[in-house]
Amino acid sequence: MGDDGALQARVFISYSSADREFARFLDGSLAAAGVATFLAERDLKVGDSIPERIFGEIAAATSLIYVVSRASVRSPWVREELGVAKIRAMEGKGFGILPLLLDDVTLPPSVSHIKYADFRDWRNATSYRKTVLELLQSLGGAPVLIGQRQILWYLDNLDTLKFVKHAVSVLHTRTDTATGYFQWFDSWHWSVKYAASDDDPPFLSAMDRLEELLAPVADGDQRLRALRDCIEPAKKAVVRGSRDPGDRGKSSRRIREVVEVCARMLAILNDLEGDFEASVHAAIATRMERP
Repeated sequence: MGDDGALQARVFISYSSADREFARFLDGSLAAAGVATFLAERDLKVGDSIPERIFGEIAAATSLIYVVSRASVRSPWVREELGVAKIRAMEGKGFGILPLLLDDVTLPPSVSHIKYADFRDWRNATSYRKTVLELLQSLGGAPVLIGQRQILWYLDNLDTLKFVKHAVSVLHTRTDTATGYFQWFDSWHWSVKYAASDDDPPFLSAMDRLEELLAPVADGDQRLRALRDCIEPAKKAVVRGSRDPGDRGKSSRRIREVVEVCARMLAILNDLEGDFEASVHAAIATRMERP
C-alpha cells in the first residue's frame, strides 16, 4: 500500500461483454481503493492490436480478476486471457488469479482449486460491499478507518451527495436504456442530449456542485480523490455525446463513454456511502455503550 493509502495493485479484469455492467461497477469500486485497472471496453483504443494489447496488459498486471459467468465460460477471448494468465502465474513473481463467481456455474478445471469471491448476489448493495472488501483484502488492502472529521463532513454534505448520486443514476439509466433504442434516433447523440438535458436533474450542474464540494477535501481521501477524478471525464463525455459527429460508429463510442463513466461514479458513490454509514453506525453504537 502506498503512502497515501492507495493499493499498489494493477489488475486486469477478464470478463464477457455480457457482464459489462458488473465489470464497470467493479472497476469503480477498485478505483475508489486506488487500484489501477485494465478494462477492455474503456482502455482498448481504435487502431490497437487487440491480442498484443491484451497480452501486454496481463504481463504488466499484478493480478487477473476472472469474472466467472454463464457467458464468460463460453467466451473464446476470456478463455484466451485465462490461458495467458495461467502461464504468467506459473512464472511466479507474485502474480495471482482471482475468480469472481457471478452465476451458478461450475468453475473451469484450471481455476477450480482457487478460492473464489462470491458475487452471485452483487445487485444487493450490502452483499456487494462485503464481497468487494474481501476482494480488496486479497489485493493487499486493509479496512479504511474514517475519522470523526470525515464523518462530520459526510453528514454535513449528505443532501448534496444524494442529489449528485440521483443525477448520475438517472443519466446512467437513460443513456444505457437509450442505447437499446438508437434506431429511433437519427444519431445516438440525441439520446445523450435527452438524458443530460436541463430537466430534473441537471447533470452538469450536479457535477459542478460535486467539484466544489470535493475541492477542499479530496486530496486527503483516496475514495474522494477517485470520485473527483471522474468529474472532468464525465462532463467531457456528456458534452461530446450530445453533439452530432455525423458518424454512427463515433456516436456509439461517445454514448458508451457516458455509460462507462456514470457506472464508475455510481460504484464509487455506493462504496463511499457504505463506508461512511458503517462508520456512523459504529460511532453511534460506541457512544451508546459508554456508561
